[in-house]
Amino acid sequence: MKIKELAIAAYTDTETIRFYEKKGLMPHPPRLANGYRDYQAVHQERLLFIRHCRSLDMPLADIHSLLDMTQANAYTHLHAESLVSNHIDRVQLKITSLQRLLGQLQSLRASCRNASPDQACGVLQVLVEAAHGEACACHSPLATGGPSLTCKP
Repeated sequence: MKIKELAIAAYTDTETIRFYEKKGLMPHPPRLANGYRDYQAVHQERLLFIRHCRSLDMPLADIHSLLDMTQANAYTHLHAESLVSNHIDRVQLKITSLQRLLGQLQSLRASCRNASPDQACGVLQVLVEAAHGEACACHSPLATGGPSLTCKP
């Protein structure tokens, strides 16, 4: 099949397929006499595997390691479990970071809601102050769950 057909079958973009080929995640397909790439079912299966891993937000290096394990039929449970455990740790850190971000954005929104109609927009005021290196409402101890931070440009 041609790259466009593979892209449709795997619900992805042709540029993504080329990117994965350049990164060594997808094997380069043989070429037909007319120069077109001739993708096979194995390419589609691998692409779907990669896409599933990416939907789990796995980094490309981890996907590469998992693919290497499947290629060599070296299903080392410890190595695969280690990769997933490390990824769980990264996801936990991301969740914590997103919770802090949510708190900061809620504080930022509150700075606008608490302003009277004749005052300047609280959101814009806080963002401008932060751009000038002043302490901002979104990094207050209440918003971040920790000590007050000064926003630095």
